[in-house]
Amino acid sequence: MKFRLFKSTQEVPRRKLERLGEFGQPVSGERYYQRELDRIAGGRTPDGHEFERRAEVVLEERNRNDSNAVRVDIDKTTVGYLARGDARKYREWLRNQRYPERVIMECTALITGGWDRGRNDRGPYEVRLDLPPLDLYWVE
Repeated sequence: MKFRLFKSTQEVPRRKLERLGEFGQPVSGERYYQRELDRIAGGRTPDGHEFERRAEVVLEERNRNDSNAVRVDIDKTTVGYLARGDARKYREWLRNQRYPERVIMECTALITGGWDRGRNDRGPYEVRLDLPPLDLYWVE
């Protein structure tokens, strides 16, 4: 008897958010993903970087630390998460907008930092997302 491995045939719905150009949503935990961000940026420079990339905002219910986690991926690489409170507000925003339950949202991300001027003058990368303001959704 032969066994086959099946990939999930259920496609996760994707939606692209209209660009606002405000980049008001910070991403948390980038300090754990500096190597990945350095690869995405093409390496550190004396003046650092400031550029935009497409990001995917992914609901991560199976996260062992937080079942409400919201992951941020750029170039199919995890670069951080929304802070816990922001993740709850983001999920509430998705429900209010009547998006599908497991939707992956695409938005624009602004990556800054990544300078290296030598002699302990080295800046971290930071990521901000162009998401609608989540402070309108108070969740306790």
